[in-house]
Amino acid sequence: MRSCFWLSRRARRRKRASCSRGPRRRRWPVRHPARPLRRSPARGRVLARSRRAGAARMLTIALPKGRLQRPALERFAHAGVVPEDEPGTSRKLIIAAGSSARFVVLKDGDVPLYVERGAADLGVCGLDQVLESAADLLTPIDFGFGRCRLCLAAPRGSSVTAELGRSLRVATKDPRLTLQWFGRRGVPVDLVHLAGSVELAAVSGLTDAIVDLVETGRTLEENGLVVVDEILQVTARLVVNRAAYRLKVEEMLPLLEKLG
Repeated sequence: MRSCFWLSRRARRRKRASCSRGPRRRRWPVRHPARPLRRSPARGRVLARSRRAGAARMLTIALPKGRLQRPALERFAHAGVVPEDEPGTSRKLIIAAGSSARFVVLKDGDVPLYVERGAADLGVCGLDQVLESAADLLTPIDFGFGRCRLCLAAPRGSSVTAELGRSLRVATKDPRLTLQWFGRRGVPVDLVHLAGSVELAAVSGLTDAIVDLVETGRTLEENGLVVVDEILQVTARLVVNRAAYRLKVEEMLPLLEKLG
């Protein structure tokens, strides 16, 4: 009787507890209703390809300022790429050339950087700028114009030629090429990197010599300087971004054939 009494008390407790909780609710799995619906992988790939295809229609060309600009524009004009505004008179930095191309007007020394980083797909600059920048670029075309020489020059009558065994102070706009050239000869050099007139450094006595581009030699002669040695033969080159060459090959190849 005692065990039955305790069983009945337990049963009554369970009944009261079930009544206080109310009816048991059925649990449903969580469906994350607030999470956005995902696009199917196949559809995402199709949309990505279509976006890439649309963007590939436009080629961005880095056009140098200065003496290379006019012959570069002539070569592109022969290839059918003509700017809508004259770069020499317009203040625009980006100039459209129809619906398939545009020009970005830059200093010659900035062209390799813009092309390597992908801000431009291709461009024109001197070989000295390609080597000085050490940019990872394709150089498929040697245009042949803009021919000049990168030379070591010194004041007339100086002993720079005879004293290449001692340390020299040299001014230049091309520090990488200058250090490499002197390094191959085992000559220590105190380099002065200038942005303005390099000839003035040697004339004023700031440096023993200079390394600069020489086209006709007239500027050197008028300032009492002579060429000591030739470092590099320079011509204008077409530089191309490696990724753009692969991704925009359908637009790039016909243009390269016309330019070459």
